[in-house]
Amino acid sequence: MLLYNHGVPLERIQDVPGHSFPTITKSIYVEAIRRVQQDAVDRLGFLFAA
Repeated sequence: MLLYNHGVPLERIQDVPGHSFPTITKSIYVEAIRRVQQDAVDRLGFLFAA
């Protein structure tokens, strides 16, 4: 999530999608983004292979 990556606390971000708790926002958005980023790194790893 763009806001999270720019340092906005989860407690503030949770209001955007209307979540009751910041842990919901984290589990849905932050963890998903991390998985997508890791997948992209894994797929591009061949560029850095020696």
